Amino acid sequence: MGASYHPEVPVRRRASLALVTSLAGVACSSGTSAPPAPQPPIAVAFGAPSSTATASLSPDDGSLSVRAPWDAALFGTPPGRSLIALLLDPVDPTLFHDTDTSDETQFVDVRALRPAPASDASYPWATTKLSGVVPGYANSAISLYLGAGAADAPEALAIAVDVQGAPVVQIELRLAADDGAYVGLGEHFDHVDARGTLVPLAFRLGAFASGTNETHVPVPFFASSRGYGVAVDTTEVGSADVASSDGSLVRLVFEGSSFSARLWAAQDPLQIVAANTRHSGLPRLPPTWAYAPMQWRNEGTDTAKVLDDLTTTRADRIPGGCIWIDNPWQSSYDDSTFDPSAFADPKGMIDQARALGFEVVNWSTPYLEVAANPPANLAQQLFVEAKSKGYFVTMASGGALFETPASVAGSTHVGMLDLPSAPASAWWSDQLKKLTSLGTAGFKLDFAEDILPEFLDRRLELIVGGQPSRKSRLSYAPAYHRAYRDAFAGLRDDSFIVGRASSPGGQQYVDAIWPGDLDNDFSQHVAPTVGGLPASVCGMINLAASGFPHFAADTGGFRGGRPTKERFVRWAEVNAHSMIFQNGGGGSSHAPWTYDADTVTIFRALARRHTDLYPYLRALSVAAAHDGTPTVRALPLAYPSEVAAIGAHADDEYLLGPDVLIAPVMVDGATSREVYLPAGAWTRWSTAARFVGARAVTMDAALGDPIVLVREGAVLPLLAADVDTLGAATDPSVVTAAMRRTTYRAYAVPYAMTRASWDDGTILDVNGGTDKNQAIVVTFVPASGAGTLTITMDLANRNDFPASWNVDGATPDAAPSADAVDACTAPCVFVDPTMKRVTLHFAAGGSAAGLK
Repeated sequence: MGASYHPEVPVRRRASLALVTSLAGVACSSGTSAPPAPQPPIAVAFGAPSSTATASLSPDDGSLSVRAPWDAALFGTPPGRSLIALLLDPVDPTLFHDTDTSDETQFVDVRALRPAPASDASYPWATTKLSGVVPGYANSAISLYLGAGAADAPEALAIAVDVQGAPVVQIELRLAADDGAYVGLGEHFDHVDARGTLVPLAFRLGAFASGTNETHVPVPFFASSRGYGVAVDTTEVGSADVASSDGSLVRLVFEGSSFSARLWAAQDPLQIVAANTRHSGLPRLPPTWAYAPMQWRNEGTDTAKVLDDLTTTRADRIPGGCIWIDNPWQSSYDDSTFDPSAFADPKGMIDQARALGFEVVNWSTPYLEVAANPPANLAQQLFVEAKSKGYFVTMASGGALFETPASVAGSTHVGMLDLPSAPASAWWSDQLKKLTSLGTAGFKLDFAEDILPEFLDRRLELIVGGQPSRKSRLSYAPAYHRAYRDAFAGLRDDSFIVGRASSPGGQQYVDAIWPGDLDNDFSQHVAPTVGGLPASVCGMINLAASGFPHFAADTGGFRGGRPTKERFVRWAEVNAHSMIFQNGGGGSSHAPWTYDADTVTIFRALARRHTDLYPYLRALSVAAAHDGTPTVRALPLAYPSEVAAIGAHADDEYLLGPDVLIAPVMVDGATSREVYLPAGAWTRWSTAARFVGARAVTMDAALGDPIVLVREGAVLPLLAADVDTLGAATDPSVVTAAMRRTTYRAYAVPYAMTRASWDDGTILDVNGGTDKNQAIVVTFVPASGAGTLTITMDLANRNDFPASWNVDGATPDAAPSADAVDACTAPCVFVDPTMKRVTLHFAAGGSAAGLK
């Protein structure tokens, strides 16, 4: 692993084998002095009071070991190996030093350091400082700092390395590989457990199907199922080699002469994810309307087609609350002005969409057409103005305009707006207000990965936000998102931004990530294939573990055009059970009615399921925004003791919150699949079948019947069954959530005492008792004091199916079917003894009980 040779640049001399000795032993020895006396290990305690861990670093060999109450040897370096190593390049440190190649590179161990005064303004959190010199370089210095966290993350062990006076080009942090699963590292599409892979942590041009390495959201953080996590704070290019080149070693390698990291320990790996998210920045809470299904089409959009999609959605009674208007829609690239030949009255169109309960989101990019002389259109006029004011990203050498390496606007060359610059950002936000003032509610933001670390293996230095891109590279995407958010200032506070690119902490500025152009099939992400639905599932899980809780993949993918019906439906099954459900992609429209009536029926049910789940999804988002708890959960992190049994199912199953297990079908022609069920008991929502976990089970999965299992003891709060939109609407035929604000529904698998709540403060308690012979008691207290509840309960876990039901001591009427319960006069009940399912309807303030 390390830098590779290239014939067009001078060959870099490797660090010699003689350098792989103790730093102080070579650099400090006078030839006659005795070697320094062994130094005792330096210990630092860190972590929450209930689970304090102790890190011990040996100054002599640089090795680290961490112990915790639940694991005496939690993690550390391999025996005799140092925690930190350096790659030295005395020939030309300005060259690009590739961190994610497979060439052998010689690193110098950082060892034989000696305690030194810890005071340093750059590292105020440091409690211990170790120092030494780099062999062969006069006046060089290495400092390693240790401390029990910082003000924003006191539970972490913080580590920093600073090298001065030597041409250090890479710093490596390394830990011993263990038997845990490694989850996170941003949006990568190959696997959830990164073991055995090399994950690039920078976007680079390459030979993948999309022309890039698909590193849209690199996050140098992973959580281990063993109960620890590692995060690196740096602007430099890097990669994570997770027991790939060396099966015994996990290596995090970054360019530069400084390096800082945080190491967390907690018995529950999900707490590690939350701690890192709090450190990098708590995520935004999306607006309410964004949880309703969204849709868009890729080709030939105009007013007639937009309104046809919306009216057909409503005619087919498919829930939905947003439409994206994708490229091309502007009069020129990227003038934020509707093309009058396609959109004669854009404000009237937006008003009609909002009357039907749909918000409008517009596609956009941070580019402007390079102007002809004279300018040929509005975008080129804006280009001239922006260039005169210095609002573009420029080359560091000579200040020439940086034109994007790939042609993002067909044959048109474009300049990239310098949005990390405050004046450029404010100017661009003002341009966008001519669109937001029409009533648009958000933006789908494409690209922004273009601040590249290299081009043709040479370092590509740009000026971004007044600084060299080496230091400002990661600031671009968050600044991009903030500029578009600012365009809504004074207009609305419920805007929605979905972005393709981001960086660590970017979840503070973007509502959701869409993964770019995935394939329209079931292919895995194996270069040069970008990957289809399996890649989408892996990307979603990894992003959630990296601090980004909201994911919005194209239903049916993009590359390859319109998907087959089977692939479209299977993808919709997944997206319906994710945080954001958006339907669109390559080729012609992905609208369900462009397939057949059966597809419309299936899609309607899936869109209804996603809309029904709004109260549950919203609660997950609120928890993420409050303390960093992930919304989507990787099985190895949620069930760390079952990692070996989970195996490859880490890639094709996930938890939506704590209570819902999704096992997608992602094989052409398959109508069943093996499902790994974690420990406990699980009930399949569609069939009421009950399964005991900690084992694999084969389940049927007809098209349109996704495998969705609910944990025993869960209570899922749901919306009323006929809600069309979560936003506002003025068309009287459209049912809004506000119109059903006193109508509540829930699904439960009763066990013990569980409480569910809605975002208006309504409370539902379901007590199934820990003795499965006990009566079931349901108590419903709406926030307004008025309302009705319809609750469906699966009771296959009961020793005796309840013989009768009462509400406040009275026997409810019997309904003729489960579907009829909502419409009956409360209280009423429908009992299905075959499925062991009960659907009960009663009014506010009531308490229902199932009796033996």
